[in-house]
Amino acid sequence: MSIPELLQRITPATVRTALLPLVVALIVGVVCAPGLGAAPLDAHVTDATASLTVSQEAALEKRLADFEHRSGTRIIVLVVATTRPVPIDEFAARKLREQPAERGSASNGAMLVVAKDDHAVRIVAEGRLDRLLTKDLRLRILADTAVPRFERQDFAGGITETVQAMMDRASEPVAMAVADDELPEASGPAGSGYWLSALLAAGVAAAATASRRRSARSG
Repeated sequence: MSIPELLQRITPATVRTALLPLVVALIVGVVCAPGLGAAPLDAHVTDATASLTVSQEAALEKRLADFEHRSGTRIIVLVVATTRPVPIDEFAARKLREQPAERGSASNGAMLVVAKDDHAVRIVAEGRLDRLLTKDLRLRILADTAVPRFERQDFAGGITETVQAMMDRASEPVAMAVADDELPEASGPAGSGYWLSALLAAGVAAAATASRRRSARSG
């Protein structure tokens, strides 16, 4: 069959029939994109990757719920396969901003976001915790607690240690907050790998952004 004959047979109905599966696939892909609509935050701990056992998740949930009850500070853990196509920083900040509306809680909390397939991890904070958990301190906590264990595939251990570090910091008065340039050197993880490389890249990008902002203000 020649191309002109083939074109004559194409009707709006055949076009709709041919495009319908593609449209459905696109809709499903958007709605169920990993790390976006697939992990509703209805608890302190949401693990969409089964990285934590049932008992580990339950223990961490109770620990964070008790901490919120005592301190009024909400710390959330979210583990997803990927945040793509959204960068993890944007994804984490957006999820944290959604929390007051979703949970009715005050704007005072922090979130640990782990994207396993992306080898990416972030801490985001707001309110009082944003002053206690400075950007450099967040990176150093992750480098000392999460990354070494994630490199060994010990996600439960890395998450638990990071949460404890966040809770310890959240328990301090705001007057104890230390400027980034006054922080001691991080001990750093033993060894290196994808997780460390991604974290270091994030630190370099954050430092470059801060430098540009300081230059713009001074100029």
